[in-house]
Amino acid sequence: MREISEMADRRDWGGGGDDPEESTQRMIERIWESLTDIRARMDQQAPVPPVALPPEDGEAVPVAPIPPRVEVPFVAPVPPPPPVLIAEEPVMQVEKFLRLQPPTYSGGPNPDTAEHWVHDIERVFATMRCPAADRVVLAAYQLRGFALEWWRLKMQTTFAGRTEEAITWPEFLDVFNDTFFPIQVQQVKREQFRTLQQGNSSVLEYQMRFMALSRYAPYVVLDNNMMVEYFIRGLRVEL
Repeated sequence: MREISEMADRRDWGGGGDDPEESTQRMIERIWESLTDIRARMDQQAPVPPVALPPEDGEAVPVAPIPPRVEVPFVAPVPPPPPVLIAEEPVMQVEKFLRLQPPTYSGGPNPDTAEHWVHDIERVFATMRCPAADRVVLAAYQLRGFALEWWRLKMQTTFAGRTEEAITWPEFLDVFNDTFFPIQVQQVKREQFRTLQQGNSSVLEYQMRFMALSRYAPYVVLDNNMMVEYFIRGLRVEL
């Protein structure tokens, strides 16, 4: 706009010998060129953002719409999977077994020795919570001498084609007792229980003997009244 003012100030309508109409026409052309140039430069500038004016009294203030609420379905937490129980390595089972100092067995003519060995081994099994599949393996590990040779023969004949892990503990006891604690000996023990008397022993000694022999008479052990009857019947009369 200053350029236009300067051009207007320099107007000379009567001086210099120029034709007034030509001078006016040239001035108009220069003014138009200046306006065009100014408009072009203004178009190149960034637009000024509109200034938000405060609402007048009584004028409603536009409110931006609130997006609808998205309902997320409740998902119950998934519990962690149960821990996988990994079977203990055979070597670890043997080490646990040997730490309890189980007895060995070499065979022999005394059936009481065989019976005591079985009871001691079963007590070790109960203490270490021995799995059923490991009982025969661990018991056979404690056999020595004649008993070990006997067991090797049984594995080649009675249990041919089977592994020790596949043999149950009752199956082992059946063949073990047939050789080292036969039925004839068990019958003698059962008769000793039936005819047991206190005699000159103390009540405590009589009671211990009574309990030791009672396992050969399971029909008596299962009946408490019969157990009491058998016990009283063996006491001395003066008691």
